[in-house]
Amino acid sequence: MMLNELYAFVGDNPKGTEPPDPPVIYGELNLVGRQITWLPRKLIVTGDMAILHCPNLTALPAEMFVGGDLLLDGSQIKEIPADLDVRGNIYAYDMDLNIPAGYTTNGGLDLRGDTRQEGNPRKPLQLPDNLTVNGDLDVSGRKVKWPKNLIVKGRLILDHQLADQIPIGVATINGNFCVNGDRL
Repeated sequence: MMLNELYAFVGDNPKGTEPPDPPVIYGELNLVGRQITWLPRKLIVTGDMAILHCPNLTALPAEMFVGGDLLLDGSQIKEIPADLDVRGNIYAYDMDLNIPAGYTTNGGLDLRGDTRQEGNPRKPLQLPDNLTVNGDLDVSGRKVKWPKNLIVKGRLILDHQLADQIPIGVATINGNFCVNGDRL
């Protein structure tokens, strides 16, 4: 499916309509400033995917595959489906993203926050129980509510005020702890 065919399909059909074949976008899919409201189930993107400034797109489809990185920074996406398969990293900078319990990433998970916002009253970032990150987990600039059974196979990147708040026994870190860019 060509990119313009994807835009036409979601523009011409009601949400939930299934295309005749699972839609495949070869290469990158950059949804920047698009006025689309939904994406088809089983969408396959062989490269990176970016969703930026799409105010009407609030959910990712079930059974979506991204062969590269998924960039959600500045999007209206509030949660990721349990069956989302991203082969690269997931970037959700300064977002309150709902991640399902037991979710496993193939790459890193970048959930860092905007450290320039002094006294940010936002609630702490809730990481789900049984989260496995097969790359780096970056939560710098965020207050974090730590989950049960967190596994990080890369580096855990956080701020100094969080370094002593990680509950011993519930987190397995195979890489290094990095506090404000310095390894511990």
